[in-house]
Amino acid sequence: MASYGPVRHNFAVLHLTSAASFSRRMRELEAAHAGEGFGPFWEEIFAHASASVLLAVAALEAYVTESLVDHTDLFARDAEHRTEERNRYRRMRPLERYQYALGQLAQGKLDLGNPSCQGIAALVELRNKLTHFKPEWDTDRLEHAELAHLLARWIERSPFIQPSAGLFPNGWASHSCTAWAVRSIVDFIVEFDRRAGIEGRLSQHLDRFADL
Repeated sequence: MASYGPVRHNFAVLHLTSAASFSRRMRELEAAHAGEGFGPFWEEIFAHASASVLLAVAALEAYVTESLVDHTDLFARDAEHRTEERNRYRRMRPLERYQYALGQLAQGKLDLGNPSCQGIAALVELRNKLTHFKPEWDTDRLEHAELAHLLARWIERSPFIQPSAGLFPNGWASHSCTAWAVRSIVDFIVEFDRRAGIEGRLSQHLDRFADL
């Protein structure tokens, strides 16, 4: 009987390829319903757009942790400081975790003001607002309007949502958004690996993101 050693599962690439699959389906749905007004098909569009965004950001978060486990001891060796450091890491936002990782790998810091990091920050905010959605009347938009303004730099509105409705909570659900989400994560991770001086596992799968 065959004997197998321990297996460590990694989800970052799987999350990202799944996000890419949902994005391709978004492209098909928009083409299939081109020229139509808002209709029952919208539920499928919203489902695929949401899945793509949520999984893309899940990939972002998983990748940095996997990289740290791959290339460093991650946390302090003694139990007291290790627990403290793990708890601090868990409280970090995604970009803060990448800053931490570069520090652990002695490779400097991210420039949080550059377009790549700003795009990632906008994408994470979209994920957060979807996950912790706060209902607002369309006559009294506050957080929805703020996020819509943030996203306007990066994506085009869904062709099935009227411009007066804003980019959030519905206008963001477009193929433009899902393709941007996946591409932004891929580009960011590739640049992180380059800065960190490591050959990450994503480099073996880049051809799977050529068509979004």
